[in-house]
Amino acid sequence: MDITVKGLWYFEYPDRVEGPFENHITADGLALIAKAVSSISAPYLVVNDDAWRKPVSLVSANKNKVRFRTQLNTDEHNGTWNKASIYLQATDNKGSGIKFNELVKQWTKEPSETMTVVCEIIFTQ
Repeated sequence: MDITVKGLWYFEYPDRVEGPFENHITADGLALIAKAVSSISAPYLVVNDDAWRKPVSLVSANKNKVRFRTQLNTDEHNGTWNKASIYLQATDNKGSGIKFNELVKQWTKEPSETMTVVCEIIFTQ
């Protein structure tokens, strides 16, 4: 699901308020939001309500997109899972951080596989 960003302006006078007036968020503005999100500290991939968590391997921002990539090696986190979330400002401790988003979908990781889990956030107007 894409995130929508909406700008509203108001003109407040002593006796009245005019607005809201919708405005255009520029491509540079959307890119700035994406860059700001990508710089929030300590992102973690958290699975099945904190059954396990792993620091995100790479965060990148490109224009209005932020990508969180986490590499899972053959010996890591094998099994069938039902949820995946990105937590920000997190640690290795269960329950830490702020849940930024969540995907509810069954997925499987086999012991013979390496896997990259990618979460992409897109800011649109």
